[in-house]
Amino acid sequence: MERAGKNLIGVTIALAVSALALTLPVPFGGGEQGNLSRPVYVINAHDDWVKALAFSPDGQLLASAGQDRRAKLWEASTGRLLLTLEGHNGPVNDIAFSPDGTGITTGGGDGLVKVWDAVTGHEVHSFKAQSDAVAALAFTADGRILATGGEGTDGTIKVWGTDKWVELRSLPGHKGTTIGLRLGEEKGTVEVGKGGLAIGGVTTVACSPDSTLLVSGRTDKMIRVWDVGTGRQTRTIKNPGWVRAVAFSPHGDRLAWVATDETVRLVDVATWRKRTKLLKANESIWAIAFSPDGRLLAVGVGDKIRLLELSSGEEAGRLSGHTHYVSDIAFSPDGRWLASGSWDKTIRVWDLAAIK
Repeated sequence: MERAGKNLIGVTIALAVSALALTLPVPFGGGEQGNLSRPVYVINAHDDWVKALAFSPDGQLLASAGQDRRAKLWEASTGRLLLTLEGHNGPVNDIAFSPDGTGITTGGGDGLVKVWDAVTGHEVHSFKAQSDAVAALAFTADGRILATGGEGTDGTIKVWGTDKWVELRSLPGHKGTTIGLRLGEEKGTVEVGKGGLAIGGVTTVACSPDSTLLVSGRTDKMIRVWDVGTGRQTRTIKNPGWVRAVAFSPHGDRLAWVATDETVRLVDVATWRKRTKLLKANESIWAIAFSPDGRLLAVGVGDKIRLLELSSGEEAGRLSGHTHYVSDIAFSPDGRWLASGSWDKTIRVWDLAAIK
């Protein structure tokens, strides 16, 4: 009986340790400098796939949004869990820091936008942003505007004033669903484009760093270019498949996008005529991101991340380790770290010093 009791205690302790390990980062401390396939750490982050990632403006924090209806805040240097944000009645589809880093904003499958205190994790504001799900959101650089993208039967892009959270503009544009949205570097800019599944409508939006242009893509295979100030559509670009993600380069001189033909394309924004096929893949591409210095484009190809040198188009490195599609990619503000989220429910953070 005594032996059985000890065995039971041992099993209990083992189960407790195992459960704790699910939330702790797996370090690869000190790894080999040139080995890009060994991340700094891996986090078993969510109970379902990771939908979106965002670094804080100072690079100290990493936020994640999950299909499991939770958002989480991590210490970027170690992967230590700091906060769990719960309250959405549906998947958390996108996440963004306010430009001053004090707040975290989430958009959910319940159509709500929630604003959280980045220090305490307390919910400080919540409002119905879209009639269906909020698929994407982003702040302008000065924090005065939040843009949200609607999913399902909604499919609109809405622009909100953050002082009173009033709707300033609605861009119906395409038909269907907005899947991902992210704002650009300067005031009035919007960029949409998160890895995710589209059921129709706008899939991605991006705004130029000079705040003058907003670009949207969706399942109608069209990229549409809008004047940020007036909301007027100024041009369209036809694609062979629906558009999954778009991103402006840090200087705003180039636009990158990927469609369901699994091709990454670049266009010269000054003329909109010089188009380049940067990469053609045989696997699904859900995420792209420019490095802060504009030198690299990170592309999630299947379960790997390929780092492309924009000056030559050559591959500068490849990051492997995920076991399912890479759903989102985020560079730290200083460009040293790259975080990747996946359908395998994990986050991996990589040190890019080896390719500098």
